[in-house]
Amino acid sequence: MAATTTTLTGSNVLAATDFHTVVWTGKTKAGDSISITLRNAYSKDPMALTFSEKNDIVPKITFEVTYEQSNLDSEDFTEPWTISSTLNSADKCDNIVLGAGRITIDSTTIGLTRGGGTFTRTPDIREINADDDPGPVKERIVQQGARATLELNALTWLTKETMLWPGLKTAT
Repeated sequence: MAATTTTLTGSNVLAATDFHTVVWTGKTKAGDSISITLRNAYSKDPMALTFSEKNDIVPKITFEVTYEQSNLDSEDFTEPWTISSTLNSADKCDNIVLGAGRITIDSTTIGLTRGGGTFTRTPDIREINADDDPGPVKERIVQQGARATLELNALTWLTKETMLWPGLKTAT
């Protein structure tokens, strides 16, 4: 059977299909389940392919959540991410999250992690300062939004690159 050649190139278009529900699922030291879900997420990372003769390649990709305009129009400012866990263990030391896990995009397993990953939530805080303020004033500190990202170290990707990086297209 002859191999089919697939060509990957940049489309220079950020399409609606470039936004996904991304889930990392893993376990704690005690064996409790934990998952992090990002809705409407896309990767702003550069597409970087590393080649090495004798070492395992562990690509890194970061997904960032986006808000839906319709939610903002209806004044729903709920951040589009969740962390869910069973955390049955009474010993907090056993709640340490291990790095091993799997990654799914739109309910399809797309990779396994090696070296885990990092979830980061960065609030966008604005201080309203007045003359003669000695420092920040509690009642004039406002959160205007937040950015949430999930950076993953993947042992392998089990899917098409077009699901990982936006603005790509394939041809066969």
